[in-house]
Amino acid sequence: GMEHYDFFTHDVLIERGQEFLDGQTGMGSFYINFKENPLKINYDFGSVYLLNVEVKDIHRIVQNHKKNKKLKSLFASNVRSYLNVKKRSKDIARSMIHTLKNEPDRFLIYNNGITIQCSKVVQESQMLLLKRASISNGCQTAMNINKFFEDNENDNPNAEVMVTVIELNKNSSTIASKIAQSRNNQNPIDMRDLMSN
Repeated sequence: GMEHYDFFTHDVLIERGQEFLDGQTGMGSFYINFKENPLKINYDFGSVYLLNVEVKDIHRIVQNHKKNKKLKSLFASNVRSYLNVKKRSKDIARSMIHTLKNEPDRFLIYNNGITIQCSKVVQESQMLLLKRASISNGCQTAMNINKFFEDNENDNPNAEVMVTVIELNKNSSTIASKIAQSRNNQNPIDMRDLMSN
């Protein structure tokens, strides 16, 4: 009966834990478009792709998952679900939406971006096919972008977001949870520190 809270059953938690142990960080596959060729960096665990993506494409990905009732799988490797209740979360959301409305060309540099983990990346023309993919960091960014377009259906701001795609091979099961934990573990910034620096 509590609104705005997402509770997980024992079975869902076991399923998520098994995905991390298997190195399979999500249940769905989807395409992500890009304007310029991504930077690809090879590692022993797989590859990392860095690309700038139009925010409208992030909205499309979220909407497709919502429509197919697969939104939880989109964030299967994320340590938290969408935060929209506490004051700090609301302030962050307002700030993102303000930037999309008033300074869309600055969204790319003001935002931390989105991290997606997947089991395989296939490049096809101006898009990447991400297999068994999920967002491990950037749930707030993706959901606030989606909210912006739901509230402003006809808008299409000239805004982009930085996306890091981490392709993990089958021998990299232990790194999946470390990536999600590390990328979601930043401390909030104290305004006094920010001003003094």
